[in-house]
Amino acid sequence: MFHTLSSSYLLFFSGNRLRDVFANVAELEAPLVKLQSLSLANMALHWDEALILCTRERFPMLQTLSLAFNPLGTPTKVLFTLSIPSLTRLDLTSCGITSLDQIMSISQGTNLTTLILRSNPLQTLSTTAGLKFTNLHTLDVTSTLLPSLFSLSPIPTLVPLLQSLQTSQTPLSTSHPESRLLTIARLPQITTLNHTAIPAHERLNSELYYLNLIANLLLSAPTPAQEHQISHIDHPQYQYLCSKHGEPANIQERNRNRARQSTAHISSTGPQQSQQQREDNKEDRTPPRMSLAAHLCTFTLHLNHHHHNNNNNTTTTTHAQTQTLTLPLPTIISVYALKGVVGRLFRIAPMRVRLVLETEEWDPVPAAKPADGDWGCGSEDEGSSSSSSSSSSSFLESQEDDDDDDGHGTNGNKPQERGKKKKKKKGKKKLLLWVRREVEISDSVRRVEDWVEGRREARVRVEERALGEEEESIVWAWEEPVR
Repeated sequence: MFHTLSSSYLLFFSGNRLRDVFANVAELEAPLVKLQSLSLANMALHWDEALILCTRERFPMLQTLSLAFNPLGTPTKVLFTLSIPSLTRLDLTSCGITSLDQIMSISQGTNLTTLILRSNPLQTLSTTAGLKFTNLHTLDVTSTLLPSLFSLSPIPTLVPLLQSLQTSQTPLSTSHPESRLLTIARLPQITTLNHTAIPAHERLNSELYYLNLIANLLLSAPTPAQEHQISHIDHPQYQYLCSKHGEPANIQERNRNRARQSTAHISSTGPQQSQQQREDNKEDRTPPRMSLAAHLCTFTLHLNHHHHNNNNNTTTTTHAQTQTLTLPLPTIISVYALKGVVGRLFRIAPMRVRLVLETEEWDPVPAAKPADGDWGCGSEDEGSSSSSSSSSSSFLESQEDDDDDDGHGTNGNKPQERGKKKKKKKGKKKLLLWVRREVEISDSVRRVEDWVEGRREARVRVEERALGEEEESIVWAWEEPVR
């Protein structure tokens, strides 16, 4: 029969029945050298019958073989092996396979890259005979009975080069909402899960989620033996994830607490031990990077109040009073939230609050040119008062003194010489006044850290600004601030 199909590339023989395969196998000796895809699905074949039909001599160029819907899971003694080196894809859908030990005969003599075990009552992927697929890239266990995440533990040993995995419609994926995250984290070699590519950010989120999950299990373990069971046996990827992302902060804190408890009963007798304790205490004061304490900033808020007093209805006296508050706030809050806090503390409506960040940076500003009669005529009292106000004015006056030394403030020079020197100085640069840089924290939903920029301390001036007519119509009711 086969000699009439010698030029075929595809052969679908599904749904047929072969009578007494072992007795009539001699009639099937004609090789099909061009055949690349063969389907023997739903033919009631057992393993020995399927393996005696599919041989290298009969199908030397076969690449795809389908044995779906055959009772291959029937416990019979397999006498043959599937030895077709060109075979790369094997479909064993709904064959009643309950253990991978039943397909040991296909692991030798083939170079499978795709293995489909869909709709089989598989409950585990572990084997007792050391089964290993060295070239397999795609594994499909859709609609099987894999119960939990631990069912995938043998995959790194069973399929070391696995890249694509399908686990949909299994108890693992339906009963665990986070099954995709955990599967990606436990199998770092796969690039596609359930026909969906795994991007880099999804793998990062999965690994961090899985790492924190293991850390919580370790914290709840009562004994060191159970901790070893969790970190080395139940979750073997824990050490790899710690080396990649660092040990979780709560585990680091637990280890430090254990170290302090172990050394609490030992008296500090040497300077080396005292130095070690000081280093431990210093490390303890460092907040974890992802905690709220790592984003705290001490804000110094000051508001100037101006009071006007009338004396005898003729004289008005103005008194300035500064109200200062210091409090730690997280910089991850929005600007609106910060203005709400400031408004409650200073009894100002948030829409009236204006916040100005006073930085430690200085900017040059062109100074106003003095009048002709003012060169070098400044009194000492004026100079001392202006220099005490800020360092910028001190810098400006030192520049003016240098100009006076050039002839502007010298009494011995004649007016004619003084005028000539003034003409020569027309091309000189203007005097610069250095002032402190101030940045207004404008209304926005952005975080305050965009303005603070990692500072641990910030000085902010609070001002009360005037509102428009429409804004004035809004009535604000504020309670007393909680002290």
